[in-house]
Amino acid sequence: ALAPAQAAGGQGRLAVLAVATSVDAAAAGAALPALGAPVLASCAVISAITAALSAAGVAIGSRAGARLGSAEIVGGLVLLALAIKVLIDHEAFAG
Repeated sequence: ALAPAQAAGGQGRLAVLAVATSVDAAAAGAALPALGAPVLASCAVISAITAALSAAGVAIGSRAGARLGSAEIVGGLVLLALAIKVLIDHEAFAG
């Protein structure tokens, strides 16, 4: 069982992730009508992909956590690598 401090820390992290997800959803919600995308079809596709990727993330995270002790560092490094790739693809470093 988790100590009360660990449980509270986990809830704080969960709250931060919930806010980040909400900001992402708000951006998608503003972009879909601007693109003229069909709302119901878009919601169905987004829901299916989100469910599949969430399930995969839970499975991969639990395996990585069991092997590494904590998957947070690995997850952070993956996000950092993706951010750098996006910056390079968009030529953010071009002079």
